Amino acid sequence: MGQKEKMLIKFKRSPRDCTYREVVSLLQRYGFIIKERAGKGSHSKVHHPVHKDLRWTLSKDKPMSVFHIEEVVRMVEEVERREEE
Repeated sequence: MGQKEKMLIKFKRSPRDCTYREVVSLLQRYGFIIKERAGKGSHSKVHHPVHKDLRWTLSKDKPMSVFHIEEVVRMVEEVERREEE
């Protein structure tokens, strides 16, 4: 089991304990591009270069909202599903 699979399991088991840095790391490992706004913006835009319909706005709130973690897990699982096809 690789590092990204372990991170995904952690996100599923304990979504309340995930940090913004961990979320960004996981998304980047699955090929997502994160565009952070210059300045003090509280959100980052996330998209996948191959799967154009996978777009989302990620909040930098501390702690991360469970909703945001669930959405990250959903998008990562969607990328895995599409790559298996």
